[in-house]
Amino acid sequence: MFSSGEKYILEGQSGSGKSSLINLILKLIPVSSGSLTIGGFSIEKIPTEQIREIITMIPQRNTLFTGLSMEENLIFGTNSSTEDLISLLSKYPQMKSVLLQENSMSTFLNRVYDGTNASGGQKRIIINLRGVLRSKAFQSLIVILDEPLVGLSQELVRETLTMIQTEFENQTVLLIEHLLKQNQNYISLLNSSNKKFKQVNMNEIY
Repeated sequence: MFSSGEKYILEGQSGSGKSSLINLILKLIPVSSGSLTIGGFSIEKIPTEQIREIITMIPQRNTLFTGLSMEENLIFGTNSSTEDLISLLSKYPQMKSVLLQENSMSTFLNRVYDGTNASGGQKRIIINLRGVLRSKAFQSLIVILDEPLVGLSQELVRETLTMIQTEFENQTVLLIEHLLKQNQNYISLLNSSNKKFKQVNMNEIY
């Protein structure tokens, strides 16, 4: 169904099976009927540890860890360095501006998250950046993004779509995002490179 290196937007109403498909791919639930393969191998035969390496999941939930610095939250579970993080941020000025605000990079990175000192938009940016860093460090073959645009301004939406298009150029991408259906200009932006995003209705899968 999904070809290596191709990009897909998964469409469907709530309850159409998008979350179930993600859980199957991540081996969070067993395959009860039919088959699911990655690279020609049954997912049931692939060790869970290997699944965690070849797949990067960027979740809908904005989870930051209280008591860790912003830098630690950004690189948590990614095996990335401070230099990797700063290099990535330098490519996306809108995200950098929203995260740093009036602070220096050092001040922002050293700030300890206390559960209240990050806005919803800032947390969404951190989760997305964390996913990019992880996919690079683990050389993930597949990237799954679940509602990565929620809570972002129009300018940040555009920059995030550019980041998805650029940073995941060689990976298979499964993108779940209801906002795209409301604005075809965003889909056009995603498709401005050689790697076009194919719109797939969940009815075609189940």
